[in-house]
Amino acid sequence: MGPALMDGRLVVVNEVPGYDPDTGFDPAERAQTWVELTDKARHDGFSGIRVVGDMGWAAEPGIDHDLLVEYESGLSPLFAEIGFTAICEYDRRKFDDGLLDRIRLAHPKRALRHLGALDVARTGTELRIAGDIDLATREEFDSALAHALAGPDRPRMLDLSELCFMDVHGASTLVRLAGRLPCDHLLTVHCRPEQDKVIRLCGAAEVPQLVLGEG
Repeated sequence: MGPALMDGRLVVVNEVPGYDPDTGFDPAERAQTWVELTDKARHDGFSGIRVVGDMGWAAEPGIDHDLLVEYESGLSPLFAEIGFTAICEYDRRKFDDGLLDRIRLAHPKRALRHLGALDVARTGTELRIAGDIDLATREEFDSALAHALAGPDRPRMLDLSELCFMDVHGASTLVRLAGRLPCDHLLTVHCRPEQDKVIRLCGAAEVPQLVLGEG
C-alpha cells in the first residue's frame, strides 16, 4: 500500500463530493467530480480510475431519496462513457429495504454479501441468480426458484451467467421445476458453458419448456 500511496496509484479522500451537511446533496456536482477525477488520472498517465465509496452520508437527515435514486440510475451510462468504475457501499443497517431495492435496480452489478453467498433478483420477466449454488445455499435456491416458477407471473428468462458455481442438485432442481411449467411456457436459461453442461447432464433435453443458451 505504501508505494501505491507514494506514486499516486492509491488516494484516500475524506471529503464527500457533492454533499454538504448544510446545503445537502448536489448530484450534478458529485457526477462532475467523477468526470474531473477521471480526466486528471488520464492526464497523470493512468488508464482510468476505480473508486470505492462509503455511502453512509446518504443516511443523514434531509437527503432526498428520490434524488439519490435518480443520481444512481444515471451513473451507469456516465461511467461507461468516461471509463470509470465504482463500488457504492451501502450499510444495510442504515437504510431501509425499500430504498436498497431501488438502489439495486439502479446498478447493473452488485457485490455479494460474502464469498459463497447467493443473490436472487427479479426484474420484469427475468430472474437473475448470482453467486454459488451449493450445499450452503441449496435451501435458499430451491425456495427462490420454486416460488418464482409457481406463481402466475412466472419469469421467461433465467440468467445464471454470473454464477460462480452450480452443483448437480441445483441443476436437477432447475430441470425438475421447469418440467412442471405449463407446456406453453418456455423458460430460457442464459448461462455459461460449465452450467450449460451440468444442466444438460441432468436431463434438460427431456424438458421442452427449458431452453438453454450459453452467454
